[in-house]
Amino acid sequence: MNGVGATNIEGGVIPVVKSLHYREVTSLDMAQDQQIQQWLESHRHEKGIHYKRKGKKIYILISGGERPTGGYKVVIDQARLETLDSAYVSAHITGPKPGVMVVQKLTYPYACIQVESEDIKNVQGALMG
Repeated sequence: MNGVGATNIEGGVIPVVKSLHYREVTSLDMAQDQQIQQWLESHRHEKGIHYKRKGKKIYILISGGERPTGGYKVVIDQARLETLDSAYVSAHITGPKPGVMVVQKLTYPYACIQVESEDIKNVQGALMG
């Protein structure tokens, strides 16, 4: 065990709260990996937290769902390891600034991050807004 977490006498897992190192996935990254691009496209319209493992990497998609106009953005507030095999991501949605011209069509804002970990088996999170 790499010093993160332990098991108590009753066999339950003691929570770990540790910041999780991640990098944002760009459209260029997506263009280079068709499997991840297809996964993202199939989930980005569904509001919530979605994840997919590919080798030693976990891709976490935070989707804001359908919005009435452009100008919305998903902002990641925090990504943390909660137990040895569980991660938690929190994010919020920002809207267009008052008076700013935005595209008048339905949009689906999202953010996608990549975490290098073979241990994470579950990702949960919260999306505000």
